[in-house]
Amino acid sequence: MDGTAPRARMNLESSVFGRNFVGSQQSQLLIPAFALSQTHFCYFSDNQSDLVVVMGFTTGFIGGIALTSSLFYISLNLHERNRLYQSNLLRQQSNLLRNITDPQPKEPSQTARHLVPGLADRLKYRWNTELEAAVRKVQHFNWDQWRREAEDKVAGVFSKGLGSAVDEAEKKTT
Repeated sequence: MDGTAPRARMNLESSVFGRNFVGSQQSQLLIPAFALSQTHFCYFSDNQSDLVVVMGFTTGFIGGIALTSSLFYISLNLHERNRLYQSNLLRQQSNLLRNITDPQPKEPSQTARHLVPGLADRLKYRWNTELEAAVRKVQHFNWDQWRREAEDKVAGVFSKGLGSAVDEAEKKTT
């Protein structure tokens, strides 16, 4: 054997904070599986059935506090929501029974109120109506008709230009 094996065993024994897992009856040899963080290590025993997690005191303590407080918060939140739901159900049932024995008077009908719009509201209304009109114009625009008219105009310009050029060419030849 070379000299590195006993040193590795020593480091393994010292990394578990005084627990001698290597020579214990649980396992004869711990094989490093993976590192969870700098202070958390997972080891498999030689029979591959036991998983030993080794962590430091601080990380274990903080992890325990985090787990306990999160479970406590979740349970309190669930209890509060259940109580609010029960309270709403009891309030509805109470109102229903009260309305059966002593009905509430009907609410008076709503009267129409006439509000005079201010300058800003009138400007917004005018802007919106102009915008709606422009959008409708674009939506209902006949693009085919526009294309035909544009082609006719361009053809007329070219025919005028070409027609005069053809007339001049005919005059020169005759």
